[in-house]
Amino acid sequence: MLDKFSIYKDNEMMSNGEIYDAFENNQVSIIRDEIYKDILFWKNLFQDASKNGKVNSILDVGCGTGRIAIPLAESNFTLVGVDLSSSMLAKASANNKKNKDIKWIREDFNKITLNNCFSHILMSNSFFFHNLTIPQAKTCLKKAWNLLEEGGTLIIDVLHPTLDFMTGLNDTLPVIRSVFKDPLDSNEIIIVSRTRKYDSSSQIITTFFDFHFTESHKNIYDQIIGKIFFPQELEAILDSNGFKIYRKYGGYDFSTFDRNSCHCIIQCKKYTN
Repeated sequence: MLDKFSIYKDNEMMSNGEIYDAFENNQVSIIRDEIYKDILFWKNLFQDASKNGKVNSILDVGCGTGRIAIPLAESNFTLVGVDLSSSMLAKASANNKKNKDIKWIREDFNKITLNNCFSHILMSNSFFFHNLTIPQAKTCLKKAWNLLEEGGTLIIDVLHPTLDFMTGLNDTLPVIRSVFKDPLDSNEIIIVSRTRKYDSSSQIITTFFDFHFTESHKNIYDQIIGKIFFPQELEAILDSNGFKIYRKYGGYDFSTFDRNSCHCIIQCKKYTN
């Protein structure tokens, strides 16, 4: 009999493709509904872009299990997905039910070497916040600049740190985020709760996850660490690294970005001095 606890380990749960998909697909409804609005948004955004110019190829950075890359490929865009987790990419390949021609690459984005020059690079789902320092952010943008063709477009989606958002960051009481069947054991239910801690001096937020296995009476723990970027801070970093912003959205409804927006979705062009 498979010992699932030799597979499920602390600090590896959110990079496990099967667990990640189960977690995402079974989040409490208000969170799940907000997350999945973005798929239609990205499809419409790239379809509009293709009407106004060429969308030759899209690099999906931090593609995970292909949640966005696969629907875009099914809309006949050329996709390359890059992620650090082999488990995520294995699940992405399995999720590609229509066998669309998507190239999956396991690599640290900042170290990736590709001959391709992409017309678009997408950093969705708060990928950018994994850059924990300004130098890391600059390295990430330099890599994006080098991979884009001349005049290519970089799109970054980050959460907008509104007053309400920032007020709720130090939630020390556990909040249930997802409930789902164990992908390795249909008799087991996993309840995932979350707490968060924010360090205002570094703008670092640590999200702690507790995976409780109801039948086995075991708990496994994981955490995600990210940096909160404020809008003008992000704009200044982009400008100083060769990107000119031409559009900002505040959400997946194509609303204009303002102080109450939940997201800061930035479209910017590569430029040379």
